Amino acid sequence: MNTLWQDLKAAGRTTAAITWPVTVGAPITWNLPEVFDKRQGGSMDLAAIAKKSTPGLIEEVTAKNPSFPQQWMDDRTRTLATRFLIKEKHPAFLALHLVDLDAEEHETKPFSPESKAILEYSDELLGQIMADLPRATTLVVVSDHGFASIEKTIHPSPGKITGSILTAADAKEAAELDRQSHDPSSGIGRRIPSSEWSRFMPGVPEPAAVYEPADGFLFSTTGDGKPKEPGVHGLWPGRPMYRSVFIAWGPGIKPAALPELQMTEIYQRLKALLKLRSEAFSK
Repeated sequence: MNTLWQDLKAAGRTTAAITWPVTVGAPITWNLPEVFDKRQGGSMDLAAIAKKSTPGLIEEVTAKNPSFPQQWMDDRTRTLATRFLIKEKHPAFLALHLVDLDAEEHETKPFSPESKAILEYSDELLGQIMADLPRATTLVVVSDHGFASIEKTIHPSPGKITGSILTAADAKEAAELDRQSHDPSSGIGRRIPSSEWSRFMPGVPEPAAVYEPADGFLFSTTGDGKPKEPGVHGLWPGRPMYRSVFIAWGPGIKPAALPELQMTEIYQRLKALLKLRSEAFSK
């Protein structure tokens, strides 16, 4: 499968990206990629970005925005770069990755007062960007994961912890874990149905039983205790209330609530919006 960067370049159209993941060396016309030697929350050191960015771009942004070249690229300076590219370069497609909310939710958990404040700030920044957009622009908001609050890590027995899930090797272990799951203090949550396993783990043999942690818990191989972070992601994708976002707004897009879709489907939807294929946006 190609990327949108490749598709648009082949079509002779310009692109831009601001700290978008996996874009170092990508065929992007104006690129400030997500790369860092050091991190400070959601901020990334500008010196590392400069080494991999489009030559001269940081200097051009700085000429219009003297406050841009601070040590750390955060959502404020990401927005400055975005607004510069919209007004001065007019790319056919621009991707912006805002990171500060993710970092705050790791540190203070989702829906904390601090996280809500960062969300309000993200909304302010998006408002500034939208004010600069040409009238015919289509705006798409996406996220790569949800977030969960964690109060305690737990190492159940029996069972094997792999990533965020707990698996039983046989019917005996499954029966014991089923029994423990009725105790709220066990930390063992929902037993994942076979339909979800086959959907999210195609081609991988299904264990005798699979469990996700209960709300507020995280499985850990290092023993019980306080989690390193009060907010985490990387959990089982079928977890209730653990969903990402897809919102599209612009000319020709009618109000509608779409059914659940896979992230991989977004590529084709964006191709349709960019008129890189003939199919209509809505199925």
